Amino acid sequence: MEDERRGGPGARGAPGERNGPDPRSGPDGPDARDRREDAAASDGLGPDEREALARELRDRAEALRREVEAAGDAEEQLREDCDLDAADAGARKASGEKLRSRSAEALVRLDGTVAALERLRDGTYGVCTDCSRPLGRERLLAVPTAEQCVACRRRREAA
Repeated sequence: MEDERRGGPGARGAPGERNGPDPRSGPDGPDARDRREDAAASDGLGPDEREALARELRDRAEALRREVEAAGDAEEQLREDCDLDAADAGARKASGEKLRSRSAEALVRLDGTVAALERLRDGTYGVCTDCSRPLGRERLLAVPTAEQCVACRRRREAA
């Protein structure tokens, strides 16, 4: 009874009054799922284009994995080169920082590529993750890893 007065877990509103947001309109509610499915169906990509994008994303992911691995190997080699004199220590440090930066950038791109492949598998590819509207064929062909429509992306960048 105490929970009901405080609006806790057992709280009830007036008849016909909803407590909290409508679960159907949340990011995982049926309304949002329906919008995502409609958007995915209307992304303008044909089956051949969709498969070509999937192939491109898989190839890109593999290349990025190799890039991350190569940067790690090169950094390890730098650490093993202990015979450097003091004058070379600064160059070694700068090279190590450059390799770590390159590896970090590749990891970010790899994460985006893997996320795009997951969206392809779960049927949400081509749907804005913010507003659930279609991204559009041109955007997907230009930026296969895009997660937001142009309007939502601009809003995020302006914030």
